[in-house]
Amino acid sequence: MDDRETCPQCAQRFDAADNRCYYTPFRRITMFVPTIPKDTPGSVLFGLMCPYCGYKFQSRTLRYFGWISYPVFFGLLVGLLVLLLAIAPLLMSLR
Repeated sequence: MDDRETCPQCAQRFDAADNRCYYTPFRRITMFVPTIPKDTPGSVLFGLMCPYCGYKFQSRTLRYFGWISYPVFFGLLVGLLVLLLAIAPLLMSLR
């Protein structure tokens, strides 16, 4: 799998794994907590910053667990939340 990314602004190619933005050990633990209102939970794993022009964008080549891309990852989180909300009344009625 090619882990090189192309910047959408300047079209330079660079190594995606070495140019993650906001990727610190603390931020990795708290990646599901947005730091700013427009921050998407989970974006820490997939956010890149171009080393040439400094443009920040979501990676198209990095994968969570090696095969889940960022849009699929976000969809799974939303689906899991909906599933939990759907079965919560069923679990409460079993009491």
